[in-house]
Amino acid sequence: MTRRTGKKVRHVLMHHGRNGHHVSDLVYIEDEPHVVLEWKIFQDGSETPNVAIRLDPKYLHPLKGFPGEDYLYEQQLYWPDEPPR
Repeated sequence: MTRRTGKKVRHVLMHHGRNGHHVSDLVYIEDEPHVVLEWKIFQDGSETPNVAIRLDPKYLHPLKGFPGEDYLYEQQLYWPDEPPR
């Protein structure tokens, strides 16, 4: 089960061979933190994570002074089909 938090995570993501800073939704899937990179939205308006990456809680820290950004993730993330470099 996915639980939305309404919180956002700032992170670095490798996608299509490029690193970029992103702000994405934080959710908990089976009580584990995940960042949602892409949502699947159904006709009835409900949604579910389409692309999500599990986060290691030891690298997830509260972020202050950045409106709309609640947490910082301190490790490089890779789009699921992107090989780590």
